[in-house]
Amino acid sequence: ISNKSARVIVYKGREKTDSTSDTFGQTGYAIAFPNILKFVMSKVLGKEIFIGGRRQRETLYPEIAVREFLANALIHQDFVASGSRPTVEIFSDRMVIHNLGKPFTEPERLIDAPPRSRNETLALFMTRAGHAEQRGSGYTRALNAIESANQAPPLFQIIDDSYVVTLFRTTDFAVMSKDDRIRACYQHAVLKYRRGDPMNNGSLRRRLGLKDTQASQVSNVIKDTVEAGMIKPLDPDQGNRNAKYVPFWA
Repeated sequence: ISNKSARVIVYKGREKTDSTSDTFGQTGYAIAFPNILKFVMSKVLGKEIFIGGRRQRETLYPEIAVREFLANALIHQDFVASGSRPTVEIFSDRMVIHNLGKPFTEPERLIDAPPRSRNETLALFMTRAGHAEQRGSGYTRALNAIESANQAPPLFQIIDDSYVVTLFRTTDFAVMSKDDRIRACYQHAVLKYRRGDPMNNGSLRRRLGLKDTQASQVSNVIKDTVEAGMIKPLDPDQGNRNAKYVPFWA
């Protein structure tokens, strides 16, 4: 399984035409994982800030989210399939993490699905090494971190025989596409539902980093997400004022 070591590719811009580095892991996952994560985060440094009088560099993506999705790619890959390895691709506007092996659950249900591993022995070993937890809370932690940063929601896809997670750098609501906004609304509704606190206009507005005066824009996002079949009213007879929403499967 030496050809299953992780690979990290850094590109100059938004396309794959020109890379600045292409690095392969050289050791086993338990030893390599912290180093891979540290290496990836060193490639997505942002501006300098001062915390407690000390100068630090912000990261363009929450480390918690990168850690969870990277660990997931390593642990849940299909070792039998050939032709690829767990790979992190870093572009100027996004980070793509992919591995061979389709998840057992549809992408839109991965946030709330009970934990299930393709490689139970590896999952247990990585848990003992402190790199995983096998409680099914990884996606929740990752999405909470992304929401706290007001970043665009990640995209979960099955492409051919691979599972692909895309993290987006932007925090600007105006830049997000309609699909991005619908995905953000759905993911937020799932997180709120899991806490027993249904989503409303105010909670989604805060998640998107918008002002109270932009409530009408948030209402449009909610309307689009309902029409897309991703969320539904908590009460079919509820009015628009203080309306609450839950995922379509709730």
